[in-house]
Amino acid sequence: MPKAYRKYRSWIYEEGTTAAGQLVSLTCAPEDKDAALSALESIRTITAPVTRRVKCVGHGSDGQCTRFRIVQHKYAGGGHSGAGGWIEVLEIKDPPGGRHGIVVYEYQESDGRANSRFSCFATLEQAVAAWENCWSGGSNWKNSGERIAGQPGFIKAVDCLGLDPWFYAIANQALCGDMAVPNTGFDHPVWRPMKRYVVYPQSDAPDIATLLTVDRVTSHRDDPYGGGGKKERHILVLVFDSGVQVEFDENDQNPPVRPFRGEELWIADAVDRFRSLLAGKTTKFEIPFTNGGSVRIAYHQPKGASANRAGHYKFRLKVDGKPTDTDGDFVPTAECPTIGAWVDRDARRAGKTVLIVSCVRTGSTRDQSWDSKKWSGVYADPFKK
Repeated sequence: MPKAYRKYRSWIYEEGTTAAGQLVSLTCAPEDKDAALSALESIRTITAPVTRRVKCVGHGSDGQCTRFRIVQHKYAGGGHSGAGGWIEVLEIKDPPGGRHGIVVYEYQESDGRANSRFSCFATLEQAVAAWENCWSGGSNWKNSGERIAGQPGFIKAVDCLGLDPWFYAIANQALCGDMAVPNTGFDHPVWRPMKRYVVYPQSDAPDIATLLTVDRVTSHRDDPYGGGGKKERHILVLVFDSGVQVEFDENDQNPPVRPFRGEELWIADAVDRFRSLLAGKTTKFEIPFTNGGSVRIAYHQPKGASANRAGHYKFRLKVDGKPTDTDGDFVPTAECPTIGAWVDRDARRAGKTVLIVSCVRTGSTRDQSWDSKKWSGVYADPFKK
């Protein structure tokens, strides 16, 4: 600590100019005024770091920095670093890009990991009421999200997935939707932010995504081999732009994510087109290669099978030999991909014999998304052997 800072409790304010003529306001001890003004003559310019322009929102004895103008209307919290958290009502005075300026923000740390989310509300009064109803009622992290979502004025909830919410961005930190793009994190030689990776989630098909941030979490668990004491474990937490968060042991030899190789670009394109086909947006596509070859994938309807569209149908049937006119909404499913299978199922349940004389599609179902498909009635069930 400088000697002058320790000795003096009062200061004088002066203004001086640098060698480039920049006007500077400064504070110094009275006896150092001449030396400080003289020192400016050897300095071309002085620029205050952008990070000094942030504000601070109080969280108990701590605080959270932000570059936005925020008023904290309610706050409650407890615990300590690594095992605690808080919930607060914030009014952001200058939300950019049409973002909601009234939020209830929840933050919790447990075993070295941070979880956070925020809920947007239509008015400040409704946000304060939600805070009082949910937090004051003895709610915890597990069920407070469900309780807040049921409060009047609720607009949406956002899981931050280990990232900072947009309203806690600092300095020149860029915004990406509801999040602030991280400018800090664990510097890993393999997992690098803004690079593309092939991600293998537990329940979904592999995906190609861009890594936003990587963190290294240290946890201490009881020794599984009964040696006593705590065993240190390092967990890598990777968050991708697709919203997927992947966690695995740093020593894992087969992690659920791998680097994306440049020669795989055509594979990414093919996967995107194949997904469009599975969604019913197209019936075929082709991937050309530089050597003149190509990969062609198309949907072919089997002979004798009808690809019935979802919709409202009028039927002329023979039920146990008697003519009957009826109507109904048909939506293809894995069990009944065609109208014939659908009618046969209902006939078996009723214990009757039904013959379709004619059927005419007269309109759409309530779910209009079915009508935009190029085809329907095709399903793959990976769980059915």
